[in-house]
Amino acid sequence: MESLVHSVLSENRTNFIAPFSRIFERHIRTQLRGVGGTLIEEEELREILGRESPVPDALLTYPGVNVFIESKAGLFDESVMVVGSAEIFSHKTRALRRAMLQGWTASVGVRTRPHGYRQVRGADVDYLLIVTNRDLLACNGVGLKETYPEGTLDYPDPDCERYLPLERVYVLSIDDFERLVAAAREGTAHLPAVLERCVAADRDPHTQKLLFEQHLAAQRIPLSFSDLVNDAIEGSSKRLEAALGDNLAV
Repeated sequence: MESLVHSVLSENRTNFIAPFSRIFERHIRTQLRGVGGTLIEEEELREILGRESPVPDALLTYPGVNVFIESKAGLFDESVMVVGSAEIFSHKTRALRRAMLQGWTASVGVRTRPHGYRQVRGADVDYLLIVTNRDLLACNGVGLKETYPEGTLDYPDPDCERYLPLERVYVLSIDDFERLVAAAREGTAHLPAVLERCVAADRDPHTQKLLFEQHLAAQRIPLSFSDLVNDAIEGSSKRLEAALGDNLAV
């Protein structure tokens, strides 16, 4: 039931996913406003890195920390979650690899372009958050590298590993992303601190997590939704009440 809408709409293939991807990307950028830090969106990143450079959708920069964000809406069918072949899994999730390349390119690029923000260039730590339209049962770049065929997620060059190692790459479902940014917007969580604790936990086999949702639960991040989802729930409830009337109380 959780994936019913996605499965039905996905039957239209590109006629569905092409326009939905643009809507999904806009939604991600909207959610980033007001979470703290300085927001640099895709167009501004292109001005810094060059028009032809592959860049993420956005960058949130804090003193000493850069958080790149890339949305990846795809036709992820059920087999992605149960496939036993590393080759097939790698092929079906190739959008994640493209996102990592975008993150690596931007992470190195902002430090080599003289006209970028000084705070961005001087950051000691970079993160990349890849937001997907459904849960892919993936958590961080280290786990993906172990799942993929050997050599699939090798660093393009030493600077990529230096600035954005795989341990600081996280894959989040849209639900987890909304929960994280809602807490940041409400002031109950500081994004760099949350991510720092995630990395520290994943370095220890006794505390590492399989899913990003488990990190949120361990850090007691409250369950919250975007205004878009809350408005949809409220609207659905009102329509249900109007349709059922007195029968709803029974």
